[in-house]
Amino acid sequence: MNDKRRTAKRVIFNTSAQVRHGNDQQITATVQTNNISLKGIFLDCATQLPLDTECEVTLSLKGATSAMEFHVSGRVCRNEPDGFAIAFTKLNPDSYAHITNLLVMEANKEK
Repeated sequence: MNDKRRTAKRVIFNTSAQVRHGNDQQITATVQTNNISLKGIFLDCATQLPLDTECEVTLSLKGATSAMEFHVSGRVCRNEPDGFAIAFTKLNPDSYAHITNLLVMEANKEK
C-alpha cells in the first residue's frame, strides 16, 4: 500500500506469530513483521492466505525479563510476494494497549 494513503503510525519489530484460519488450520513461524499499527500487521512469510480470509493472530513479545502474548482478529487484506497483510477486525483492550505501547516506544527511539 502506498505510504501516503496510510493514516496509522507503524513500527517494525521481530516476533513469533501464529495465524489460525479456517477449520483450525495454523501457520506458525518466526516472522519479520514489516510493520504493525493499530489497524493491522504485515507478516513476512512464505505462506500465502487468500484475500478476505478471516484469521486469529497470536503475537509473542519477549523481553529481557518477561514474555507475553496478545491476540487479534483480522482478515487478509493484501498479498505480496514476501508475505501478507492482515487488517485487524477486533482488538481486545489488552492487545490495543500492547500495540499502543510498541508505537510509543518506537516514537521515543526516533527522537
